[in-house]
Amino acid sequence: MVHGKLATVLWLLGAAVVSRLIPHPHNFAAVAAAGLAAGAILPLRRAWMIPVAAMAIADGLGELFGLPGVTWYQPELMMAVYASMAVSAGIGALWLRGSPSVLRIGSGSLAASLTFYLFSNFAIWAGTSMYPSDAGGLLACYVAGLPFLSPTIAGDLVYSGLFFGAMAWAGSTHRARATTAC
Repeated sequence: MVHGKLATVLWLLGAAVVSRLIPHPHNFAAVAAAGLAAGAILPLRRAWMIPVAAMAIADGLGELFGLPGVTWYQPELMMAVYASMAVSAGIGALWLRGSPSVLRIGSGSLAASLTFYLFSNFAIWAGTSMYPSDAGGLLACYVAGLPFLSPTIAGDLVYSGLFFGAMAWAGSTHRARATTAC
């Protein structure tokens, strides 16, 4: 079973990296979904590393190959984005461990999307001079970020469905093989 879990972790990591490197709509990527899935199957002390490593690998490759939109960026924003991805693993660990239902996967995915939206827009407001440093500026920043929220939610839902569906299918296939092998 250890090999199966390692294969799943590597698959999640690889899918998250590739989803950021291939052409895609802004924020429609598999990183938070990989964090949710990692949190559901790994101890949290390890699970948070999957989405953070996916971000670091994709950002590094984006920088190396000059890929638009996938590169190192402002440190304040990077920290907020990476932290929000680590939180997705925590959501997976708290909300999706065991036998997650479609409702729990959907609500966990939505929570991960909202976490990213809140963290990243707060970092933009706090770390740049684009908005006034008051409540009105913060609100303006969150309003300006709204067009990016729907693709974030869509991507997180799609990839969460794919990841948890694939893991459920793989688990049922493994159980079926184990029972027929007896």
